Amino acid sequence: MASDITNSSGKRIEAQMSFREATQLYELSFPAMGTLCRITFQSDSREIASEFAIASTQWIADFETKYSRFRDDSIISKINRSAGIEAIETDQDANHIFDLSSEIFFSTYGLMDVTALPLTELWNYHGHYNRIPTESEIANALNLVGWGKVERSPNSIFLPQKGMKLDIGGFGKEYAVDRVAEITTQYGIDCYLIDFGRDIRLGSPPPGQSAWNIGIADPSQIDHTNGTLHLSHQAVATSGNYIRNFQLEGKTYGHIVDPRIGHPISQSALSATVIANTCLEAGRISTTACILGLEEGLDTIENSFGAEGTLSYNNKHLTTVGFYEYAILN
Repeated sequence: MASDITNSSGKRIEAQMSFREATQLYELSFPAMGTLCRITFQSDSREIASEFAIASTQWIADFETKYSRFRDDSIISKINRSAGIEAIETDQDANHIFDLSSEIFFSTYGLMDVTALPLTELWNYHGHYNRIPTESEIANALNLVGWGKVERSPNSIFLPQKGMKLDIGGFGKEYAVDRVAEITTQYGIDCYLIDFGRDIRLGSPPPGQSAWNIGIADPSQIDHTNGTLHLSHQAVATSGNYIRNFQLEGKTYGHIVDPRIGHPISQSALSATVIANTCLEAGRISTTACILGLEEGLDTIENSFGAEGTLSYNNKHLTTVGFYEYAILN
């Protein structure tokens, strides 16, 4: 079944849904948020399955329309255009998103900062630049970064310096995964796998299985895995610089920028895979671990309640003790 979901602002999502007799599972897929989104789920009713497919893709279309920095009419773009000029009115939903931005900033000690877009644009990982930014350029961008500078009232937000910019891309997909997981409960769907660009949340295992099987990315060989996770009723996220990066003068620069120093994380810090109760939590921990590096990154995972994980550094793998309860490594 193919369908186009269009929201009130004209955002269209081309979705495909099929039913697999062999697994007795529906598979829904669509492009959104810059990645391929895939939802595998079980339902005894085709009608309910179709209603869920429409509801979930409609929510994604609305979310992307409202918060994508790549849309001129999004609230994020309006806030960024108004930096240093005026405050922008916010509704309850936007206030919730910015409350999350604040929580993530403080829980990661500033390592995940939605105001870091000036740095991200400076280090354009698509390779549009043919030189490395100067220290002066980095210093100027750093001057525009800092969630603590953002001014908020109960119903507005203001970026006080011209050139400041917001981007919730650092946690947007993970948040969307968790919200779609909430939508499954509205349709009585307990068995599901939600995968938005390797940000994953899982419900009950598929029929006849004890768990969902999730491959662990091998950062040194993109088409290979380091092993398999066996999970249900959990979430998993992988962060790293092994896919989105650019090369210049023999050195690789990843897309994750350390907002403390204004430079991308080390080339050797390839990836962190984290299991947690929610996708938002798994993504927060995995990104933080990548930025912090080997020892501090592992400590971060171990000290996060309910989380387990593994870090891969130049063919070297470090894992928390509890990770082996869920993983079989190659």
